[in-house]
Amino acid sequence: MKIKQMFFVAVVLLLSAAGQKADKQPYQSEFNNELSYADEKASLKEGLLVYTPNYDTTGLNEMEVLLYTEGVNIFDDEEGFPDSINGDGFMLYFALYTLDSTHLSPGEYSLQELRQNFGISDASIAIVSNADIESEMEMYSCEFELEIEEGVYTLVGKAKDKEGEKVKFQYQGRLRYYKDQ
Repeated sequence: MKIKQMFFVAVVLLLSAAGQKADKQPYQSEFNNELSYADEKASLKEGLLVYTPNYDTTGLNEMEVLLYTEGVNIFDDEEGFPDSINGDGFMLYFALYTLDSTHLSPGEYSLQELRQNFGISDASIAIVSNADIESEMEMYSCEFELEIEEGVYTLVGKAKDKEGEKVKFQYQGRLRYYKDQ
């Protein structure tokens, strides 16, 4: 009987230790986080989600998503809001409409002129060089599929800039949430 109790206690301790270790580690994805633009490819590093309060009658909320590649760092100001960058790489920007205000609704988003759910009102790609935005190109067309599972976003999409250069991207990870004042 004592051996059975000791075995049970050992299993419980092992499981709880494994659970504690997993909780302390950041989210790691085996997904291929990648951006391809023209003839270049880069690894997407992280993303931000910014809620901009909107008090119109449509019931839609405006959310901004910023995905950026390895080599780009974004810094917060003293109030905890992103305000500066450094490094070299790419940034993808999307202004979206959704019914939610704390996260994006899962679904298919596309560039649209009218304000409607799952609409992208603005999309662009920027080249960051020496902590400055070297060039920014507006997207002529843009669409992506978005899924969410336990706070982890998966975005897979494609776009074309005004010059006709193709953009493809896929990102899986958490998005740091900010509420614009």
